[in-house]
Amino acid sequence: MVVRSWLAAGLALLMSSAASAQVVECPGSVPVMQMSKERAAATAERLLDRFVGALGLRGVKAVDQAAVLKAYGELPEQLLVKLQYLALQCGMLVLSGPSELAERQAIIRRVFLDYALSPPATGNVDLASYLNQTASAGTGIPKDPKLAQLVKAAEQQQQQLPSAAWHTAWFRPAGALQDDPNRWAVIVASPETENEGWTMLREHQARWPKVHFELHAPYDPDSPTYALVVGRRLPEGDARSLLESVKRDGLAPDSFVWQLPPGEDVGQIARAQP
Repeated sequence: MVVRSWLAAGLALLMSSAASAQVVECPGSVPVMQMSKERAAATAERLLDRFVGALGLRGVKAVDQAAVLKAYGELPEQLLVKLQYLALQCGMLVLSGPSELAERQAIIRRVFLDYALSPPATGNVDLASYLNQTASAGTGIPKDPKLAQLVKAAEQQQQQLPSAAWHTAWFRPAGALQDDPNRWAVIVASPETENEGWTMLREHQARWPKVHFELHAPYDPDSPTYALVVGRRLPEGDARSLLESVKRDGLAPDSFVWQLPPGEDVGQIARAQP
């Protein structure tokens, strides 16, 4: 089937690029074909939740995950196709050039909102045809006025979240110089796997909604654990001040600071476990 070979090629490209990764921007995707409805529903629910967390949309009222899942209750494969294609778009964007992390996330956030808030297609829909429709429609600029209004409302709500102010204060863009000293991160948890990391991210976001969290891929080959981060690309003094602050707030008594590798932020791309 054409859709399967196309997706397989895309996934192979993405999987080959995950070497020197840092921020886990793209929660990953899994094959859709020959998947039971129950498994497709569970996988779509997991990817939906991960994108909500990765894109800083936790707490945005316009993005009601339960309502989205209910809308696709009889057609979970359609939602999974959208999220799978979104993961592929995300990965391609990461690979495409030197755009800043915040710019990439804004683009993917807009397309995600377009996909998640639009209703499923009705009738007897072939998944291969649906993928082609998804690919052509996922511009991030909804044609339907009501959908466009929903997307705009969600974006405005996201910008007003308490965690958005935290992100502005404690997550700074990568420096242009390789020897930029302002590249310290504050790490509050060290999950052993990506799946464990997404679970921790969700739990921490629920408990501390004013804090912005990011999941980072392993930095040290000798200690291949992931990192749940509450501040990135900071001067060392700012990082240590933030560390003391989060410890006082009881966020994690064993939090620590870590000096990031030099250079630009690179997105992590990995296939989620089925």
